Amino acid sequence: MSDFQGLVRGYHQRATGDKYARLRGWEYLWDHIQSVKTWQELASPEHLEKTALHLGFYLANWGMFRGSSGLLNVNLDFFKNLTTRLFSEIDTEVWNLWLDDFAQADSDEVKAFNHALLSIKSFEPSYVSWTETLITKLLLGFWGECPARDQYFNKGFSSFLNGRGYGRQPSTSGRYLVYLNQM
Repeated sequence: MSDFQGLVRGYHQRATGDKYARLRGWEYLWDHIQSVKTWQELASPEHLEKTALHLGFYLANWGMFRGSSGLLNVNLDFFKNLTTRLFSEIDTEVWNLWLDDFAQADSDEVKAFNHALLSIKSFEPSYVSWTETLITKLLLGFWGECPARDQYFNKGFSSFLNGRGYGRQPSTSGRYLVYLNQM
């Protein structure tokens, strides 16, 4: 098996000396999130527009404005409303959870995460196709406890699972986070 930490270091070294490295796009969103004291502040009048711009640019930077997602056809107001949904309308305690908190399939943490997922999926479905890739890239961007399940992750993860007895990975849900936690 490959040296995972070595692969990660190699990935990050690609940005060395490149002041405009694409792979650093996530850091701007993360730095903004870390600049506030509570999740709710991200949707406050003082931070709403900046948070929305960071979310939108992060998703564009990681390829979510192409294809059939629909994000290419929305404007800043969509991201302001999404920011409000994420950090005002959803119980933000779920964003304080760590992967280790997802230990049992019938736990309150799993139920809270599933409720948050339903709230995201129900946000403006006539404008955006909430694919598993889009949802998980969004979650990875601001929360960091769920891998972005794009074609590359899915292929690599399936290769990792092959022959290890874990079975097929479930769709993104609280149960999926329990599954990852138990690996």
